[in-house]
Amino acid sequence: VTVTDKATPGVYVLSFIDDSGQYRVGDPEGNAIGVGRVGQAFESRGVSFTVSMVSAKVGSSVQIHIHSLIDLGEALRGRVGTSVIKNTNIIALRVKVNDPREAARTANAFAEAYVDFTREQNLQQLISVREFLKRQLGSFGEDLVKVGEELGKTGKEGYEGALKQLTMEGTKSELARRLV
Repeated sequence: VTVTDKATPGVYVLSFIDDSGQYRVGDPEGNAIGVGRVGQAFESRGVSFTVSMVSAKVGSSVQIHIHSLIDLGEALRGRVGTSVIKNTNIIALRVKVNDPREAARTANAFAEAYVDFTREQNLQQLISVREFLKRQLGSFGEDLVKVGEELGKTGKEGYEGALKQLTMEGTKSELARRLV
């Protein structure tokens, strides 16, 4: 079952309406939100799923409980703890539940989310560094062109003057950047 923020939390009911595997889906208020068929994807109002196989009689039903993110967060708050292992990039994750499989699923979900978050942060940092280097290389290239043009016009004296001017401009620019 996949849920988006458009789904209303509560109990959804799948009621089988014929022997071919067709079913009707009702939302938590009891309103019909669509009809589906076994083996085909169902999607409506932020809820999607596929019933892969069923041996249900006409008139029987199945319930799907969809919890709000706030309720899930509150439920996990007392069960999950983290701590950073000093001088490492390692996080210790503790999950307190009675079922070891549930503990493993919860710890794995948190670990996967942490890895995804860290990967995204690193990617954003790399993009920023790349943009900074691109700007620096562009500026450096412009400076080299100016020195080359000056050297071509006036010879060695012009080159030394242009180099001195660029050094002064670079120092002024760096000071201005640091003061801002």
